Amino acid sequence: LLAPEGVGRVSSFNAPSCCGISRVEHIDDVGLIDSIVDHLAPRAVFASGFSNGGFMVSHLASASRVKWAGIAPTAGHEYELARTKPLPLYHHHCSDDEKVLANGCCRGAGCCCGIDAASMRPPGTCVATSALHRKWLDINRCKGSRVEAGPGGARCVVGTGCAANTTLCL
Repeated sequence: LLAPEGVGRVSSFNAPSCCGISRVEHIDDVGLIDSIVDHLAPRAVFASGFSNGGFMVSHLASASRVKWAGIAPTAGHEYELARTKPLPLYHHHCSDDEKVLANGCCRGAGCCCGIDAASMRPPGTCVATSALHRKWLDINRCKGSRVEAGPGGARCVVGTGCAANTTLCL
C-alpha cells in the first residue's frame, strides 16, 4: 500500500481542476506517482483517492504512463477525460456533498478549494457526476447500465456488457 500525501497543510495534489498549492506551483504529482510505481514494479496497481485525491486519481487515468488495473475516485473527479482505453472504475460521490457538488460546480464563497464555476478554465467546465459516468460507460464500451442498491443506502449505476467494470454510487 502506497499512500502519498500531497503538498501543504491540506495535502493538495496537482490535478487540472482541483486544487491548492500543488496546482498553483505546477507540482509534477503524476511524475512522482509514476516514478514510485516504476521503482516498486508491482504486477497490478490500483489507485484510489478522496476529494482532491479523487481528482488526482481520475487525472492519473489519462495522464499517467502506468498501466492501472483500476481506479476508485471518491468525492472528486476530473471534469475532462482524455482516456480512450477501457479501465475498471468504481466511483463514489455523496449526492449531498456541498463543496464538490455531484450535479456540477458550485458557485460563490461556499465552494471548496477554488473550484467555483467562474474560476474554471474555460469557465463553466464543471460536469455533473452522472455525466462523467456516462463518459466512462462509453470509454469502457458498456452496452447499457442498471441501477442497484449500494453500500449505506447508496444508489449505484452499474455498466452492463462492459469491457471493464464501470460503477458509480451516489
